[in-house]
Amino acid sequence: MMNKKTLQVGLVGFGYAGSTFHAPVITNVANMSLAKVVQRNGASSKEKYPWVTVVGSVQELYADDDIDLVVITTPSTNHYALAKEAIMAGKHVVVEKPFTTTSSEADELISLAREKNVVVSVYQNRRWDGDFMTLRQVLDQSLLGRVIEAEFRWDRFSPVV
Repeated sequence: MMNKKTLQVGLVGFGYAGSTFHAPVITNVANMSLAKVVQRNGASSKEKYPWVTVVGSVQELYADDDIDLVVITTPSTNHYALAKEAIMAGKHVVVEKPFTTTSSEADELISLAREKNVVVSVYQNRRWDGDFMTLRQVLDQSLLGRVIEAEFRWDRFSPVV
């Protein structure tokens, strides 16, 4: 990967997270190119990014030797299985949060990535949101005293519509 001029990226899912956060970031980072998008229904990604190849399955994406990095933006119940398949295919992986549903699944993916000599990471865009940055400043200035626990929640995904 280090010898390539541009990192070829495959995006799994073009729903809210894929279309709103991931695709725009990928297409605006130097040395990254959005090459393929997995969409089971439709090809809306091609309307916005005419150069991409739209494929109907992750297997098509994983089989492409030109794809260096797979970004997984599907519902969280699929993250573990899709990330594991991508790692097994020798791809670097970024997974939308939550990374996995259990810590043992996360440990397994990290171990497998080390074994396959690929990078696996979690997309942490919330670290740059205003509320988080403000809290960071408050903590750095010790304005609250010793904080031992904090919980943030953004509950959006619901399997029941």
